[in-house]
Amino acid sequence: MAVAGDRSGAQLLRARGATTTLAVGTTLIASAFDDAASWTRETQVGRVEPGPLLLIAGMLETAELWSPWLDLLEPGWHPHPARVDLDDSIGEMAASALAAAPSEFVVVGHSLGALVALEMLALAPTRVRGAVLVSSPARAPTDGQHAAWRDLERQVAAGGFAAIAKAQPDLVLGAAHRSDPAKRRVVETMARRLGPDGFSSQLRAQHGRRDMRGELDQIACPVLVLSGTADAVCPPDHQAEIAELIPEAQHVTIDGVGHMLPLEDPVSLQHAFAAWTRAASFSPGAYALR
Repeated sequence: MAVAGDRSGAQLLRARGATTTLAVGTTLIASAFDDAASWTRETQVGRVEPGPLLLIAGMLETAELWSPWLDLLEPGWHPHPARVDLDDSIGEMAASALAAAPSEFVVVGHSLGALVALEMLALAPTRVRGAVLVSSPARAPTDGQHAAWRDLERQVAAGGFAAIAKAQPDLVLGAAHRSDPAKRRVVETMARRLGPDGFSSQLRAQHGRRDMRGELDQIACPVLVLSGTADAVCPPDHQAEIAELIPEAQHVTIDGVGHMLPLEDPVSLQHAFAAWTRAASFSPGAYALR
C-alpha cells in the first residue's frame, strides 16, 4: 500500500508493485485518526451523534458537489471526501477509499460514488455504520451505455474533453435548474478539474461494473436512498429497486430535481438526511431502522 498525491504518482507506485494507492494528505490522515478515536456512540435507540462522514462524488465530479449541502449539516459531522479518479475499477476505488477512511463512518455516495459505496459495504460491512445512496443504479450497464462510453473514450482520445465538460450541465441538471448559471458553472468546473485522465479511469470502471442487485439483501446497516423525479441519467425507478432489495432501506424522492441532487436541492437533501439519522440506529452490530 502506498500514498500518492495525484494520478501520475499513483501510476508510478502501482508500477513499482503497490496494490492499493491512497490519494491523501497528512492532515486528512491525522483527522481520520482523530475521528476514529473520538466517535461517540449514543446508547438511546433512535438517536445518532454526528461523526465521520465519507463523501464519494460521481463521474466528472469533485468534492465541490457536496459544498452546498455541507453548509447545512448540523455541527459535529466530519466530512472526508474520497477520490474516485485514480483507479480503473469500482473494486479498486472502494479499496482505496476504505484505506483512507476512518475506522467507522457513514458513507454518502452520488451516482458512480454510490456504486463505490455499495462495494465498500461488501468489502467492509462492519466499518460502514450507515449509507446514503444518491441517484444511482445497482444494475449492470446496458449495451447502449457501453456504446456511449466508448464514444466518450474516442472523444477524449481525440482531444475533445473540453467539449464533454461544457456539455455536462445540459446532461445532468434537471430542467428547472439547467438555466441557473451558478449551477452550470459548478458542474462544468468540476468536470474540468477532474480532467481527461480521471474521466478515462472512471469510464473504464463503468465498463467493468457488475449487477449488484443480487447482493443487496446482505446489507445489514441502515440505508437512505435518494431520487430526483427529473433525473434523466438514472431515473427514480432504479433507486426504488435498490430500496426494495435492501432490508433496512428508506427511499425518499425529491420533486423537480435532476441527477445532480446534492447541488440542485441541498435543503431537501439535508431534511431527508436529518430525518433519517434521527430514525436510524448506527450502533455496531445492532443495525436497524426504528
